[in-house]
Amino acid sequence: MDRVIELAMSQTWIYNQSWEDPKVDIEHFRIGKGDRVCMLTTGGDNILDYLLEDPEYIDTFDMNEHQNYLLDMKLALVKTLTHEDCFAILARQNHEIFLKNYDEVSKCLGSESKTWWDNNKHRMKNWHLSGSCKYAAKTAILFLKMLGCGGMLEELQTMEDPTIENQRAIYNKYKSRVMMAAKLGQTGINALIGCVGVPQRQYGMYDDSATFLPDLLDYICNDTVLFQNNYFYSSYLADGWTEECCPRYLKKEHFADAKSRADRVRIITSTLTDGVLSPAARKNYTRFVLLDHQDWLPEELIVKTWNTLAKVGDKNGALVGWRSFGYLPFGCLSNLKFHVNGVIGRKNPNEFSDRVGMYNGLFCAELPTESEAPVVLQEPSWGKQSVFGRFKTFTQMMLAPVTTLLSSNHSDFLNSFYAKQADSYDAYRAHMLHGKRDAMWSIPWNSKPKTVLLFGGGTADVLEYVRDIVSGLDEVVVLDLCAPLLEQAKKRCEKYGWNNVRFVQGDATEIEFGNKFDVVISSYVFTMIPNWEKAIKMAWSHVAPGGYLAATDFTINPKDQGYGSQMMWKTVFSFDHVNLNSKHHELVRSLGKPCAFRVEDGGFPFIPLLKCPYYYAVQQKSGKKDD
Repeated sequence: MDRVIELAMSQTWIYNQSWEDPKVDIEHFRIGKGDRVCMLTTGGDNILDYLLEDPEYIDTFDMNEHQNYLLDMKLALVKTLTHEDCFAILARQNHEIFLKNYDEVSKCLGSESKTWWDNNKHRMKNWHLSGSCKYAAKTAILFLKMLGCGGMLEELQTMEDPTIENQRAIYNKYKSRVMMAAKLGQTGINALIGCVGVPQRQYGMYDDSATFLPDLLDYICNDTVLFQNNYFYSSYLADGWTEECCPRYLKKEHFADAKSRADRVRIITSTLTDGVLSPAARKNYTRFVLLDHQDWLPEELIVKTWNTLAKVGDKNGALVGWRSFGYLPFGCLSNLKFHVNGVIGRKNPNEFSDRVGMYNGLFCAELPTESEAPVVLQEPSWGKQSVFGRFKTFTQMMLAPVTTLLSSNHSDFLNSFYAKQADSYDAYRAHMLHGKRDAMWSIPWNSKPKTVLLFGGGTADVLEYVRDIVSGLDEVVVLDLCAPLLEQAKKRCEKYGWNNVRFVQGDATEIEFGNKFDVVISSYVFTMIPNWEKAIKMAWSHVAPGGYLAATDFTINPKDQGYGSQMMWKTVFSFDHVNLNSKHHELVRSLGKPCAFRVEDGGFPFIPLLKCPYYYAVQQKSGKKDD
């Protein structure tokens, strides 16, 4: 899926039009007169729509130069042509008028853009079915027609009275066929979704992904008037736009405003974080519109993005708006001051519902100052392990079944299993315990915790990520049953001079501290404790009001993982006393307020191709922490 996106970006644009509804953006992101907007380009239509709100300027960024070339052309057409000619080209795809006016229009293009368009004028011949998203659109239309829904499309398009009630009546006649087409498309969703620029990481955020297409089509047909106001989909079904069903900037009553303000847009080909710091960026932004950009990023890059934005936002305050395939605003952002933190209703439409229907979460938060921004963590310092060293540790792990047979109890197993690996534990497991990094970056460290518990803390390796924070904490407790790993933890704390860290050896399911810790971290622990349910509840009992539990571990993923793969990994891990079970993270997620959750796949040293699912989650306990 991700390779499809990379290939598409190297050849053309992905999106021929924007897939975020500007009507909803403008309302909930509070975009208005005088705003200085920083955003991402994609298809560019929402940028032209924002101009109608009279912003001071808009800087737009995209690392895919083809998306910027497309926006540059749309702007040039608006600047140069009459409404009649511009509408004929952008709405009705009149290529003859485009070619007739190209020489004049091209004078408004940037130099690189003009060079590209000089050789690609044919792209405007059928631009509503252009870019890589055309493959998904053509496939969807093909499936609908194959299953006898062509008559529905014709009836919808020719309705004399295009009301939602009349559309529903027509849709209900064909609903069973539409659902059959949707289910057929769902079987090939992994190939199709890449064509519309949705990476695997983003798609995995959607809890109900198995019914994504049926739910989407049902929403579009039941809750939007396709050929009256939903120009996002009607352009593919009707081969263009009409005067009633088109973006606002192409409507006659708004076109003059769009034309007079088109010069306020500056297009920059760059990543967002590099672009806003470049001399070309005008900075001092009051609004940031990130679209679904953050779904593509690990939490580490989200943190770094917000730290960059904090440097270029208006010092008197700015708002940041974004959409997501997920329902949560990302763990590292969970303690921001939100103006909007809502689930977009699709099965049950609500105030956040839009005409696109693809996203699940809509968010708008105040941009924090540089001192209040999400905390950038440190790179671990355990260094690199030689290939021989990795192979030695790998061999020791493979001999674990023998160790298991010779161990009389769980404590003896842990001590025997880790005694020979303790010195190389961190360096080796950094290549297989991928969730540690993700979980640590997901914790909102800018909430300024005072106390931290490492529940099953082992070598205290996760403290490497927060070296600058540890010494300023009131207390850190490392709890673990395994003596060899705790010895490594003590050496680490001696190395850094952390006198505020104490160590407790014992059974994590039996030792009670009370609800005193602002952050409790459980890293690859619950799968190794036989009574995992008690362990999770005990870890949660240690969290102070307003505090956070961060958990990460191996798991199985019934939603996207075949039964054979599930059983294979459960069997392999059982030899090391590791019990894989999706019920672990289900119980974690049932506790308190969810702040972050993702399931990813991670590999292992010396085991090519095979990857096992792991999760990371952050949950917040209700209440306020003591000052």
